[in-house]
Amino acid sequence: MTNRAKVIVNIQTQLKYFIRKMTTKTEFLNASINEEVNETQAHILMLLDQADLGKLTNSRLAVLMNVSKPAITKIIKVLEREGYLICRRDENDRRISYPELTAMGRLVAATHVTVHMQSNARLVAVFDKYSEDELVVIQKFIGDIGQLFKDVK
Repeated sequence: MTNRAKVIVNIQTQLKYFIRKMTTKTEFLNASINEEVNETQAHILMLLDQADLGKLTNSRLAVLMNVSKPAITKIIKVLEREGYLICRRDENDRRISYPELTAMGRLVAATHVTVHMQSNARLVAVFDKYSEDELVVIQKFIGDIGQLFKDVK
């Protein structure tokens, strides 16, 4: 096997490992309240806690999260049932509701922000290992890989 072939096999193995790890990393444990909230739920709570976004409807959350409105509606119902948020109806249009965080929801949202910041810091530390030219090649590679999955539903 040529050195190029070995490198390609190694990259493929590392990509498969990365994808497997990312797809199985679905639980976010908030130990201080001893409740499990998955990553998507925690991210929605984080979005709801961002004052600059204003009041968010399920439709707007669906756009921000890039998931279907029915999926968001289901998640919101679970989060409401578990006590992370309450839904308030629009006074002018009762068909519209706005999810609002409870104290427990704000705690999970704040913890999720911390997790995001820690993840970002770890990524920056990895990026710091590479020159600007190497980062351009990595960016091109990731873009090319992304194109492979562009039309996959």
